[in-house]
Amino acid sequence: MGEVLLLIEQGAPLVALEGPHGQPGARLPVFSQRQIPARRPRAPQHRSQHPGVDSEFRRQLFERNPVSPVRKLLQRDHRDRDELLLPLPLPVAPAGVEIEVDGVGPAVEGIGTDTGQLPAARAPVQPSGLDEVGRVPVEEDAVSLYAYECRAIPGLLQPEAYIRAIFDRRLPPASEEQIEREVASRLDRQQLISTNQNTAFSFVIEESVVARRMGGRDVTRQVIDRLLEMSARRNVEIQIMATIQEDHCGIDGQMYLAETAAHQWLGYTEGQRSSSLISTPKDVSVLLQRYGRLRSQALDCRATVTLLERMRGAL
Repeated sequence: MGEVLLLIEQGAPLVALEGPHGQPGARLPVFSQRQIPARRPRAPQHRSQHPGVDSEFRRQLFERNPVSPVRKLLQRDHRDRDELLLPLPLPVAPAGVEIEVDGVGPAVEGIGTDTGQLPAARAPVQPSGLDEVGRVPVEEDAVSLYAYECRAIPGLLQPEAYIRAIFDRRLPPASEEQIEREVASRLDRQQLISTNQNTAFSFVIEESVVARRMGGRDVTRQVIDRLLEMSARRNVEIQIMATIQEDHCGIDGQMYLAETAAHQWLGYTEGQRSSSLISTPKDVSVLLQRYGRLRSQALDCRATVTLLERMRGAL
């Protein structure tokens, strides 16, 4: 049985209920029949924090995610944080998983964990990164794409065998048709790196992610070969974060960052059955600071190649 939220006005009259055998029962308030008026969030100054988002796009966001009157009332003590009431730009997800953005409902495919990308609104998909914001392309038109991963190889770097190993082990189980569709979609998305040669790609990956040997030794060899191949590209930097690292600022988990063509930075994080697209400048700045520190703490690109070659030789 779901929870029920009762809004009781101060001073509301009480009515006594009679028990099954005539004994006095509970006293409950008499509720008013008036409806709570729906109010649109007041945030004219907040809109200025989203450069490049025109009024038509904002209108579509409000239509897709109307602010609940109850949610508004529950947050009446936080009127100085209007951004909490705004329907944020929605991430897009690949077919197979439903994404929620800050608990306001299913989101929409992009760069992310075992997928690392954002999918189409309300389409069941597997989170996979920054693909679109609402209906505005992000990943394809990005000037810079950064990723820190502590759970799986970033989606843009996964070889086919690794992608299949992930979906073969996913719960609930996916059908063969779903797996084939996801594999084809992700491989097609990986063309971004070769197509967008003017985009700077940076990846910081935990050593433990490679050492885990997801899918077995043969799959891990293919993963390492793929990382070595991609690290040789001019527009790609891959750094391994050593397992033993006393100075590490990535304790809060994976993150993805994209710089749009308008030089606006967006952040993206994923969790269990949920994801968040971060566009508030102050919050994106925090992620950028952390990512910059992670790059300084990880092995440099040459040391990363040496480590990967050593790990491959040990398989």
